Amino acid sequence: MDHSPISKLESQVESLAELCDTLIRDNKALRLEREQLRTKVARLAVKQEKARDRLNQIGERIKAMESSA
Repeated sequence: MDHSPISKLESQVESLAELCDTLIRDNKALRLEREQLRTKVARLAVKQEKARDRLNQIGERIKAMESSA
């Protein structure tokens, strides 16, 4: 194998190009995952708010039943 400086440089450039491709793919995957997590958090926040409202309604009903008894 030719170990000239040019060959070494070509090999290093090729390795860097492969690393860049890997990082670009990983970055895209992480961005997609982040967006999916944001969507999930938003859905959970809506569910939490609904649950809080239902609990408040139940609490109000209990208070109404106690005051009418």
